[in-house]
Amino acid sequence: MAACDADGDGTPGDTDPDNYNPCTPSIAVAACDFDNDGTPGDVDPDNNDPCTPSITVAACDFDNDGAPGDTDPNNNDPCVPSAVVAAM
Repeated sequence: MAACDADGDGTPGDTDPDNYNPCTPSIAVAACDFDNDGTPGDVDPDNNDPCTPSITVAACDFDNDGAPGDTDPNNNDPCVPSAVVAAM
């Protein structure tokens, strides 16, 4: 029975490292959220980037100022909170 695909991910059980997790090892399972941003893989434009497309991931630094979104008072302004931005 090693060939049984218990998790339905398309990988036979004898070659599946986790035969009870449909997201391992297959990346073809549409519902798998590999980047843990809350968006299923079939509608996530970048399923390896937790900041795409979700804007609710607290650690995402959308303005690239070095401050994580959960501590940045304006996560769309690269000069807030840091006044030292090399590109400015």
